[in-house]
Amino acid sequence: MADGMRPPQGGAPQGGVPQGSDPMSANRTGMNPADMAFMKKSGQVTPDMTFGDFMEKSFGIKWDDPLQVGVEKMKKNVKNASPEGKMDSIANTPGQGAPASPQQGAQKPMPQGRKPMVQSGGLEGLVGRM
Repeated sequence: MADGMRPPQGGAPQGGVPQGSDPMSANRTGMNPADMAFMKKSGQVTPDMTFGDFMEKSFGIKWDDPLQVGVEKMKKNVKNASPEGKMDSIANTPGQGAPASPQQGAQKPMPQGRKPMVQSGGLEGLVGRM
C-alpha cells in the first residue's frame, strides 16, 4: 500500500464519523459508490479490517448497538445512498439553518399553461396582450 493510502496512526475516531464534522462527512455511507471509493482511498476502509470495524466506519453501526439503533442508522444509510437522499439529509441536518417544515418558505408553483397576471406596466402593458 502506498504511503498516501495508509490510515493515520490513530485511526478514525470510534463511532465512524466524528461529531461536529461537516455535514457531507456526517452523511457519508458505504452504500454510495463515491463515498465508498473515498473511504477506501483515505484508508478508512481496508481489506484487512474486521467486519465490526467495517460496519462502524462505513455505516456508523457499532457492534454492540441495540438492534433498533442499528436499524435506524441503516435506514439513514439507505437514504444517503442516492445523491438526492444525501442532499436532503444535509439540508435537514439540525443546526444547519434548515427550515422546520418543508412548506416553510416555499412558494406555490404557478399552474402550467397560464400567463402571469401583469398589473399595469411591463412589456404587456405597453404592447398589449397577444
